[in-house]
Amino acid sequence: QIEAAEACVIDEASRVDFDNIAVRPTSRPLQSLRSLRRKEDRRVASLAESCPSTKRCLTSTRPPVDCGFTSIRSPSQKMAPIRRALIVCDVQADVLKSLFAIGSGSTTPETSRAAFLDAVRSCILASVACPLEADKPLIVFSGLQFAPGYKEVHEDHCLFGSLKRLNGKVGDRAVHFFMRGFDGSSIDADLVDVVSKFGGKHAVVMRQTHLPTSELSEHLVDITDVTVVGCKASQSVQATVQYVADHHPGIDCSVVAEALADYSRQRLEAIVEHLLPMYCRVASIEEYVEATCGLEKFAQALALEGRSPANVKFLVDCERGGHFSLYAHHLLHENGSQWLMYPTQKWYEDIFRSKQYLCPLGKRVVGFCGEPQFSEVAMFIKGREFLDDKVKLLKYAEDFMPETIVFNGDCVMSPCRDDSSGPWFVKASDKNGGKAIQIAAGRDESLRLAASQYTSQPGEVYAIQRHISNPHLIDGRKWHLKMYLLLTSNADGGEEGGHEWRLYAHEDAFLCISSKPWSAENVEHEVQVTTRRTDRISPKRSSALGDS
Repeated sequence: QIEAAEACVIDEASRVDFDNIAVRPTSRPLQSLRSLRRKEDRRVASLAESCPSTKRCLTSTRPPVDCGFTSIRSPSQKMAPIRRALIVCDVQADVLKSLFAIGSGSTTPETSRAAFLDAVRSCILASVACPLEADKPLIVFSGLQFAPGYKEVHEDHCLFGSLKRLNGKVGDRAVHFFMRGFDGSSIDADLVDVVSKFGGKHAVVMRQTHLPTSELSEHLVDITDVTVVGCKASQSVQATVQYVADHHPGIDCSVVAEALADYSRQRLEAIVEHLLPMYCRVASIEEYVEATCGLEKFAQALALEGRSPANVKFLVDCERGGHFSLYAHHLLHENGSQWLMYPTQKWYEDIFRSKQYLCPLGKRVVGFCGEPQFSEVAMFIKGREFLDDKVKLLKYAEDFMPETIVFNGDCVMSPCRDDSSGPWFVKASDKNGGKAIQIAAGRDESLRLAASQYTSQPGEVYAIQRHISNPHLIDGRKWHLKMYLLLTSNADGGEEGGHEWRLYAHEDAFLCISSKPWSAENVEHEVQVTTRRTDRISPKRSSALGDS
């Protein structure tokens, strides 16, 4: 890190000093460059404080190029450390109750609310767990709170006037939204507890107007970075970022998309996509976590907190393929669903295959994940590779499989009894679903195909299999069945205290039938490969199998 910091300042004098020039708020491209440069300077400054040799290197650089702009910072301010603030808007019981009165799509209101609060909690957790700054970031809880009888509200106010008029007719007991002295106006206590648990600093700023007041500015003195999250993206969040842009133009402002909520999904999407980017950056929750405390530190803090939201189950698609997307689709779109997607982060990278692997943000164990290590429900049985990998399966089921050759470069590791004609299949040993299959008319041709494939993909292992003789056909075409099975284990079952296994089969199945009649001489995929589901078989419906 120190070597990298020293390298950062080699060309210091040849670059424009974006941190020390005046930039119009409407000049977004230059504003972004200045923001990037400022973040770089602060990270380097943080390293300099921990290493005297690096600090000497940094402070010995030549003055920046004079660009003719008016300076807005003194040289002493240039290397100021990062000071962050997270503003949480209107997370109050009255707001949450009305905001999540109905669900979103097929999701229940309770699930939508729990997922939103979990995202806000994650932002707070990332802020108070930040190891990059000496001082903990300040968490500012902002909310609406009125005196009894709404005394400070004009009855003609376009947003709050109706509350005053209705309160004048029925009194405080019946109408007390955002009213001091009632629980509905209080900030969500669980979120405040997160700050206290990790020793963070927080402030509560209550207002009686739509726009923030100068009281908010008092907490933003010396702050360099502000992130805004919370309820009512089209009102409080929007008003807050506009206030920061107008009254604190030197502050880098951003919002976290997943930690925003509004009265409708369409309005929220429009605000996030079109309006908020005019005043601030829109970041993902992964970007925010990585910029504040880092992914590893966040994972540690998440494990330390040890709390999962109620009324919601998270899905994480790690892009491993297979049937996960099919299961996720049904779980997400089921009526009254408690399932929601959870963000991912980079887990590790296989440099030899140039492939990146993902895991849940914070390496969190969730309800259902494509990576078994992070999933409460396992999609794959331990040892499944002996079913998926055709070479491994051969070791256990050779007597039940067609004649098979294992090809690894120029090595044939399994004998073949004859070279009879008929279709032969060349399959990558670890692929399934009908992928990576080539068909040859005989064994010698199949070996040539495998050798050709190995040349382009060294290290790949191929299973070369001969077609079975006299296959059962339906209307002259190849077919097979796909069935869903459930295998359960009871550790307390059995007479000797061992495991009791039960196997269940779904009463429905899928018929997969080739699109063309079968012939031993025809090596087309449409004749020999049956992976496409063509018909659903059920006791309640007829199928191509008829009574059989």
